[in-house]
Amino acid sequence: MKKTFLDWYRPCLVSLVDCLAKRYTVGNRLDLSGWVFIFPSRPASRRFLARLADWAYEKHVTVEVPRVRLSSDLPELLYEQKAPFATPFAQQIAWMTALRRVCQGSPEKLQPMFPNPPADEDVTAWLELGELLTDIYQELARDTLDFVMVRDRCRQLAEQGVLSEYELRRWELLARVFQEYHRILDREQVWDKQSARLFALENPGPRDFQPEFLIGIVGCVDLNQIFRRFLAQVKESVEVFVFAPESHAERFESDGCLKPGAWKKLDARLDARLEEVVEQVTTPEDEAKTTARWICEAARTFAKEDLAVGLPDTAVEPLLVQLLQLDGILGPPVKREVSQLQPWRLLERVTECLEEMAVDPNETEITESFRKLSPRYASFASLVRHPDMENYLRHACGIEGEWLAELDAFYNVHLPDRLFSVNRFAQMTRGRFPLVQKVYEAVQGLLEKMVAGYGHFSQLSLVLSDFLKAVYCWKPGYDLTQPKDAQILQCCTELGRTLQDKFQASPGLLREASFSLPEALRLLLDRTMGRNVPVSNLPEPIAMYRWLDLSLDDARAVVVAGLNEEFVPETVNEHLLMPNRLRMELGIKTNDSRFERDVYLLSTLLASRESLKLVFARIGADGKPLMPSRVLLTCDDETLARRSLRFFREPEEETDFTASRKIAPSLTLYQPPNPVAKKGFKRAMSVTEFDDFLTSEYGYYLRHIQNLEAVDDDAEELNAALFGTLAHSVLEQFAREEIERQKNRPPQESLEKETARIVGTLRTLLERECRRVFDATTHPVVTLQKEQLAIRLAAFAVRQAQWQQAGWQILCAEENLSGLFRTENGRGEPVNFGDGPMEIRGKIDRIDYHPTLQQWQVWDYKTSSGSKRPNTWLEWRPEATSPPPTDSDTKDSNTEDSDEFNGEIWKNLQLPLYRHLLHAIRQTDADVHPDLRKIALEKTRFGYILLPRKDKEAGFYIATNWNEKYFQEADSVAIKIAQTVRDGVFQKDIDKIVYRNDLGWLL
Repeated sequence: MKKTFLDWYRPCLVSLVDCLAKRYTVGNRLDLSGWVFIFPSRPASRRFLARLADWAYEKHVTVEVPRVRLSSDLPELLYEQKAPFATPFAQQIAWMTALRRVCQGSPEKLQPMFPNPPADEDVTAWLELGELLTDIYQELARDTLDFVMVRDRCRQLAEQGVLSEYELRRWELLARVFQEYHRILDREQVWDKQSARLFALENPGPRDFQPEFLIGIVGCVDLNQIFRRFLAQVKESVEVFVFAPESHAERFESDGCLKPGAWKKLDARLDARLEEVVEQVTTPEDEAKTTARWICEAARTFAKEDLAVGLPDTAVEPLLVQLLQLDGILGPPVKREVSQLQPWRLLERVTECLEEMAVDPNETEITESFRKLSPRYASFASLVRHPDMENYLRHACGIEGEWLAELDAFYNVHLPDRLFSVNRFAQMTRGRFPLVQKVYEAVQGLLEKMVAGYGHFSQLSLVLSDFLKAVYCWKPGYDLTQPKDAQILQCCTELGRTLQDKFQASPGLLREASFSLPEALRLLLDRTMGRNVPVSNLPEPIAMYRWLDLSLDDARAVVVAGLNEEFVPETVNEHLLMPNRLRMELGIKTNDSRFERDVYLLSTLLASRESLKLVFARIGADGKPLMPSRVLLTCDDETLARRSLRFFREPEEETDFTASRKIAPSLTLYQPPNPVAKKGFKRAMSVTEFDDFLTSEYGYYLRHIQNLEAVDDDAEELNAALFGTLAHSVLEQFAREEIERQKNRPPQESLEKETARIVGTLRTLLERECRRVFDATTHPVVTLQKEQLAIRLAAFAVRQAQWQQAGWQILCAEENLSGLFRTENGRGEPVNFGDGPMEIRGKIDRIDYHPTLQQWQVWDYKTSSGSKRPNTWLEWRPEATSPPPTDSDTKDSNTEDSDEFNGEIWKNLQLPLYRHLLHAIRQTDADVHPDLRKIALEKTRFGYILLPRKDKEAGFYIATNWNEKYFQEADSVAIKIAQTVRDGVFQKDIDKIVYRNDLGWLL
C-alpha cells in the first residue's frame, strides 16, 4: 500500500490535483479513468471534481474523469454481492420482529436491556428499539464484530470480574436476537449488508478482491476496522494520499489512518498561529455577528468561492445567514431543510391532528368512527392557518370570507381544548360560526379520505399522493423558476423519493409492522427531517460545512464558529449497551480517538489557509455555559496557563444574556402610525368608550376609530373580560328570575334559607351557562375557574340575601338605554359639539328599588380583583340603616374633601353617565321603560357590586357624598372627551397603551 504525502500548506484538494496532474498528464490529456477515489464525505468528492474541472479549464487540458465514491461504499467495490441487500427500513423491522419473538410470552427476558418495554400494540416504540439495535450492530460490524462475538468476549470479561453478570445477560439476549434476525432475513431471501461484508472477508469468492482499477484514499484518517481489512486485501492496488508533510510520516499508520497517541498536541508552529486566529465571545448572537463581520471583511480580499464557513454548532447558522443576507453577502437560500418547507410542515400538522383522532384500524366502520372524533383545537387551528391549507380551503373548497377571524372569535367564546365532533358542532354553536363549521367539515372530510384510503403501510404512498394532489393541484401549474413553487415541488418530490427509496421492505416484513396512518406519517417525517433539497439552480456563494467536512474543502479563507467542547470533539456519551469501558475492551472507537482526529483536522486548517478565524462562545443557544474545545488547549504548560486565564476569565462587563434576544423600542423596525384626524366621524359613544379614552387616547383611536381588536387563540383559560362576561350572564339571568319571583310575592324566609336558595339558584344558572358555552371539551382550567366563580357567587349570595332582607327589590337588569348628551347632568338642552349633539349609549347592569323608602339604587357589577370603588364610598352592611347614608349621616375616612375634588380623579365615568341615560328616558315615549320613568334621581344612589377574588371584600359598595358638584366635574370631563372624539384629534400616548391596553402588542 503506497503512501503519498501532500503539502498541507495549501488546501488538500489543490495539492491532490497538482500531484495527479504532474504524474498523469500526457500532452494535453489527463487520464484518470482507471482510478476510483475514496473520500470521507460527499462535499469533498464534489469539490474534487470541481477543482479538477477548473484546473483542466485553466490549462486547456482534456480530463478522463475518475470515479469517486464515499468510504462507506468501499467494501461493495471489492466483493461480489450474492443476494439483494435488505434496506435499512427492512433491517429495523427485522430487528424489531426478532426482539419481539425472542421475548414473546416472557417480557421479563427484556429486563437486562429494557426494564420498561413498550406495549405490544405500540409498533412505533418497538421500531425505535429495532433502530437502536440496527445502529449498535452496524457500529460493531464496522469493527468486524457481531453480537455473538461480543457475547463470547463478555463471557471472558465476566470470568475475569471486569464485567457484571447483568451485562453478560444483556449480550446473551442480544446474541439470541441476532440469530433470530438472520433467520428472518433468510426467510425473506435478503442479506444484511454488514453481515455480507464480514462473510466476504472470511469466505472470499473466486472473483473477490481482484479490482481492475486503482484505488485512491483521500483524507480518510479514521477508518473503521472493516474498511481497513478490505483495503489490506487489495493493498497492491491502493494509494493513500495523506494530507500532511512527510516529516509526520511516523504519526500515520500504513493505510493513512492516525496512529493512536500521535496526535495529542498541535505542532508548536501551528499552536502559535492558533493564538492569533482564535476569539472568544459571549453569546451565540455575538458569535454570529463576529463571524459575519469577518466574512464581510474577507470578501473584500477573496472571491466568494474562496470563502468557507465551518459550523460545528448548527444553532449559529440561522442568525448568521440572516446577517449575511442583510449585508448582501448571501442571496435567497440555495438549499433548505425539507422540514423548513411548506408541504412538510403541512404534513406534520395533519399528522398531529390524526394522532389525536387515532382510530382502531380493526373497526369495520372506520369512517363513521372517525367522524365522531375530533382533534385538539390547537392542532386544528395550526393546520388551517398553514398558508397551503388556507389556499386549499379558499380555492379548492370555495370557502370565502374572514373565517380565520371567525375562528378566533369562536375560540374566545367557547375556549375548547378539543373541538366538537362534526355531529355536535352545529348543535353547539347554534349557527353562530358558519364559516368555521364549513372549514371544519372540509378539513374533516380531507382527513377522513386519508383514513379511509389507508389499510397498511404499502398504501401510504398512494394516500400521500392523493393528499398532496388535493391540496396543491387546485393551481393549474407550478413554475420552477419561482422560489415558492420550486420549494413546494422539491419538497413533494423528496417526500415521494423517500417513500420509494427508504421504506422498501418485503410484504412479509411489512406484515410484522402494522403501522397506523399517523404512525406511518410520523415515520416519514422523522426520516426526512434534516435532509436538504435544492430550492434554486444558483450555486451557493459561500460554502457552509459541518466540522468533519471542512478540512477537505479548497477555500483559501475559512471561519469556524462554535469551537466548543460540546461540538468539537464530538462526544459519545455513555451508552446503555456500549459504555466506553466495553468499547475499549473491544477495540472500538472511543472519545480519545475522536479527540486526536479533531486535533489533526485543526492542524490542517491552521497550516493550509491563507486566512483563518476560529470563534467560540461562553453561552450556548439554550442559555447554558459552554467550555472551549479541548483541541484549543493542546499546548505546553506555560501557554496552557496563559490561554486558560484568557478563556476562563470573567467578562469585563456584566452581560444580560437575555438582552440580546430583546429588541429595544428605539431599534424596532415598526413605528406605530400617527392618528389621522376624522372630524365629525363619531356621532354616538357608549359609556365604556369614555373609560377607554381615559385609559389611552391612542388605544381609543385604534379600537373605536380604526376598529382594531385584539383577538387570538392562545388563551387556555378565561381572561378577565371573559370571566366577567360569564359572571354578568349568570347575574343577569338571576336578576330576571328574581323579578319574576317577586311578582308572586313570595313569603319572607329566614336569612339562612334565603342565602341557601340564592346560592342554589346561582349554581344552577352557572352550570347551565357553562354547558351552553363550553361543553365538555373545554380546557380543564376553565372548570377550575367555574368553581372559582361559584365561590364568588356564593359570597355575593350572602350579601344579596341581606340586601333583600332590608327590603330592597330588583327593579330591572341589563337595560339598554340611549339619549343625547345634555347639560345639567342630563336635564338640560343637548350639548352642541360644533356640528351637532352626541348620543350616549349604555347598559345598566341592575337597578334596585325600596318600596317603603321609595329610593332607588343603580349598580354596576365588578369581578376584577383590582376593581376600583367609587371615589367616595361606603360598604353597605346589614346592621346599617336601610337607606344609604347621606352626607350628614356619615363620611368615610378615605373620602376626599369636596373642595379638593377635580376631574383628574375621574378614571371611570360609567356611574355619572348612567344619570344622563336615566334622565334621557324622560325624553322618550311614555310606553318605553315605564318602570324607569318613575325613578326620582334625587333619591337615587349609585354603586358597585363587587365579586373580587377575596370573599371578605365582596359586597355592595355605595357611592356617598356625590353631590351636584361631583356630577358637574364628571360632565366636564365627559364633554372634553366627546369634543376630542368629535374633532378627531388624538394624542399618541404610547406608554399608556403599552402597559394598560390589550392592543399594546401592536407597538
